[in-house]
Amino acid sequence: MTVELQFGCASRPKPGESACGDQTATIHGPEWVLLAVVDGLGHGPEAETAALAACTFVRDHASMGLSELMAGLDRAIARTRGAAITLVRVSLATGEWTHIAVGNVEWSSLRRLENHPLTVPGVVGARVRKLVETRGQLASGDIVVLYTDGISSRFRLQSYSSLTAQAIADALLDQWAKDHDDATCVVIKL
Repeated sequence: MTVELQFGCASRPKPGESACGDQTATIHGPEWVLLAVVDGLGHGPEAETAALAACTFVRDHASMGLSELMAGLDRAIARTRGAAITLVRVSLATGEWTHIAVGNVEWSSLRRLENHPLTVPGVVGARVRKLVETRGQLASGDIVVLYTDGISSRFRLQSYSSLTAQAIADALLDQWAKDHDDATCVVIKL
């Protein structure tokens, strides 16, 4: 059995800025997909530097377990201003997901059985003390959105459920991005 997942991503810098401190990485392994959503602290070039360094580390170490990967990220971006980071690995065979997050990258889902991943407070790059992995299962019709604090949490996924993952990401960015920050969202749809 193989699950048919759709992925969508939309991002933009704070209006008036050219550098974007929100970055994403999508890595396709032989049996899984790893998603990283990174929000470098603040906005502008220094936030972008932190976020890009984190995404490079994720791409270079994608096969690690998520706790080990997050611990490695904490060391790898320690000389930057740091970031909020969420990592999600989805099994292509089963739809099972594993989630780990530090900081304020949010998770919203439209599914029959709600399962809320745990996010610990802190800043990756500033000696994260606690990491918590959460696991769950995607089912047909599920939609998951990972988004930075540059997207308002007031959206209702039900309104977008007929769209493709990319169309959902584009619509959320267009309709719910805040004017005072970088904004990014990643959508997973089964």
